[in-house]
Amino acid sequence: ATQRATLCARGEKPWRGIMAIELGCMGQDDDKGPRADAKSQVVVIGFLAFCGPGLFNALNGLGNAGSSDAQVAAMANGCLYCTFAIFGYFGAVAFNLWGPKMLLSLGGLTYAFYAICIFFSAQIKALALLGGVVLGVGAGFFWAAQGSLMMAYATPKSRGRLISIFWVIFNLGGVMGGLLQFALNFHTEGANASPISYFTFVSVMVLGACMAPMVLAEPSSVVREDGSPVLFQQAESASDEFRSA
Repeated sequence: ATQRATLCARGEKPWRGIMAIELGCMGQDDDKGPRADAKSQVVVIGFLAFCGPGLFNALNGLGNAGSSDAQVAAMANGCLYCTFAIFGYFGAVAFNLWGPKMLLSLGGLTYAFYAICIFFSAQIKALALLGGVVLGVGAGFFWAAQGSLMMAYATPKSRGRLISIFWVIFNLGGVMGGLLQFALNFHTEGANASPISYFTFVSVMVLGACMAPMVLAEPSSVVREDGSPVLFQQAESASDEFRSA
């Protein structure tokens, strides 16, 4: 605390490192603009996960991602989780360079892109590979941003409750998506899911991704439940971020 006060007095920031969080120079860094509540922002993040990965879980729950060809789902999932493992690690770099709004928005769009690729993979199987790779990149970015915001917005006392709120909303995407798929495919006799079910999912995924920049508050304007601010470190350069990673 003494070291932080000394750094604040000099006008320096008391944090370093990837995804570092400034816990305060409260008097110096207070923004006079409107402030957002941490709990409401967790609900917003949960809604974005509902629209993207939540509906993705419902789509994969159909078996073969709704496709009649098991090979399609195997190829897509293999590419997806391979690239996810890589870009999940480098998501920290992207987060510090571009911020949470861009990562959650672009990441959400890749879920829609994946669903479109799976739908058309009956004609072009290579689209399953492409969709898996693109989603692996986007999912890595999406979950890196989600995790960093969740940890930043929660205090030690509220962490469990806020994380629970997020996971309830996120998993409701799978529940509601599954019910929607059941209703839309109730009279479908073929092995594939109906086109309307795919494009209904795509529409919701795109809607969530496009809404992300509008409904997410800047982290610097968010106040935790204990009144402390949230400020992330500004990346100095892309090369510095990659060396840190």
